[in-house]
Amino acid sequence: MDAASEEQWDRLREQIELAGSFWLGFVFSAAPQTVASMRQRAEAMLEREGKRLHLVAPPEPSGLRSLLPWLLTSPDLVQAGCIWIEAIRSDSPGAAERPWMRAWESLFLRTNEHRDTLRARLQGGLVFAAPPEIKPLVREAAPDLWSVNSLVIDLVTPPKIPLARLRSHTMSGKALEPPIADEYVSRARTAVSPAVDANFAMEEAKRRGARRPGALAALQREGTLSSQASRSRPAPVERPRRGGRAQVSEGQALLQAAEGFLAEGRLTAAWANAKRAHGILQGEDVLGETRALWILAVAEHATGKRDDALEHVERAILERRAVAPEEVPIEWIDLAARLSLSRGDFEHAKQVYADAKSSYHGRLRAKETVRGLSDLFVVLMGTGDVCREAGDLAGAATALDGAVARARRLRDLLEDSPESLSDLCVALTKLGEVRCDRGDFSGATATFEEALALARRLEGLGGEPLEVLRQRSILLVRIGRVGQETGDLARAKAAFEEALALRRRVLARGESARALRDVASVLDRLGELELRLGQTTSATARFEQAVALDRRRRELLGETPEVLRDLAISLYRAGEARRAAGDLRAALAALEESVVLGEQLVSLPEEAASSRPLLDAAVRLRAEVQRALGVGAAATSS
Repeated sequence: MDAASEEQWDRLREQIELAGSFWLGFVFSAAPQTVASMRQRAEAMLEREGKRLHLVAPPEPSGLRSLLPWLLTSPDLVQAGCIWIEAIRSDSPGAAERPWMRAWESLFLRTNEHRDTLRARLQGGLVFAAPPEIKPLVREAAPDLWSVNSLVIDLVTPPKIPLARLRSHTMSGKALEPPIADEYVSRARTAVSPAVDANFAMEEAKRRGARRPGALAALQREGTLSSQASRSRPAPVERPRRGGRAQVSEGQALLQAAEGFLAEGRLTAAWANAKRAHGILQGEDVLGETRALWILAVAEHATGKRDDALEHVERAILERRAVAPEEVPIEWIDLAARLSLSRGDFEHAKQVYADAKSSYHGRLRAKETVRGLSDLFVVLMGTGDVCREAGDLAGAATALDGAVARARRLRDLLEDSPESLSDLCVALTKLGEVRCDRGDFSGATATFEEALALARRLEGLGGEPLEVLRQRSILLVRIGRVGQETGDLARAKAAFEEALALRRRVLARGESARALRDVASVLDRLGELELRLGQTTSATARFEQAVALDRRRRELLGETPEVLRDLAISLYRAGEARRAAGDLRAALAALEESVVLGEQLVSLPEEAASSRPLLDAAVRLRAEVQRALGVGAAATSS
């Protein structure tokens, strides 16, 4: 291997040495021999430790598609030191069919659905070795799986990718979508100087700690994330002062190494170094100590250890406020509140935001700044999310009204920058949703219309065109739904038609499960509206198209509950439309399949209650069609 590959091998070797439980890695390369050399070294290293590397190298794309059931059930894999899935195969350039690309996509989509099961089941590493073109695919197809990786190796020069915007909200249009852990990794990276070299800092920490016997060995042992059985609200701790300048210098070097590893996405190494740095800096360097706590929280959140993450981020906030109350980053507060929200602790999440809001209001009264307004905007948006989730619609409306006001002020100060327009667009969307929830359809429509105008401006400015197109389509769907509620069916249909055109444009740029579902959902809405208007022929065509898209999603994702439910609903509606059009045999075929899927859903304990009404409706409608055809009594649901 060349020098660059040797450096990457060192990272893999360190990961294997430090890991004590499940970890996830990706290796991207167009050179099969280099990947094979790296794998063989890993295998030899594991053998010396009495462990086994289990290699899977499918010769055909179909081998990738069939891997997941084996990963989920084979008893031979549980104790493996590492499961290495390798297929350095690329499709022919310009080929109409891309079997390897589609096979990888299918594997990652389905693995993303079962990531928690795999993490709980496997006790060693799970490595995917693939060509470089697969990297953007896995990030898109399996964002939750990607967010928990411990190691990404590029045996090619990686492209420069801009960091994610520092916002806790997204343009998803969902009522509440807490940010995934990867966003907090991105946030943490923004505070790291590009000059930070993790490996150099690590060597410097070793040099500075060389006079302390056992220091390096202790660091090497701390390679896995801890797990707390319970969490209590942190309290200030008594800080023992050691006064050792050499130790503080060593701790600062370790913290720099942790920041470098975090910037590279090497979460296990970042956690281990931050833990060691925190132990040294506690009582000596509060800013460094709290920064180490934040890195611990980010790494723990990314690996699903939410209780540990909440404990560490709250300790970071508490200790930082004690010495520098104006220097508590908004990212820390937002993460603490959303972690509390994920636990269902609404009151604590509200209190975290309320404490921050009081502080920001005071600062803005003293002096208005862009940073102060931006931080308060994030707090108010988060407060709106928490209140809405808790059922406090009045509180949500008040908070989001405040967020919109701050977003308007930021837009004035930043002179219609894309970021300020996006912030205002998202705030207006959420405020409109709350107004809908409260039955204020007139106010909701006006709010959605203003947000839609901003989204159209954003599309003209560039930025993130796919997300902007999707946000426009979400707003149009909201406007269509309000039209349905108020009886303005012509306006509703026009809005749905425009949303469908936008979502088809997104799908045309690249097939994904989300894009398929987005198109199918609008087709369903249009079909329902046209059926209501007596336009049975066009309604039937809409539902049949939605069925086809749902079937394609099933091919990509497998039979997940969400996919089965969506397909069952589309088939039920297609059956309704076929019956209304007089095509009873086609209606019966659609309803028979909907019933089968409904029974499959009801057999799942976690889906039984929510899926029962759909199954009962399909059984009733099937019975009516059977009677009309004179084929006998319908079967009843079990």
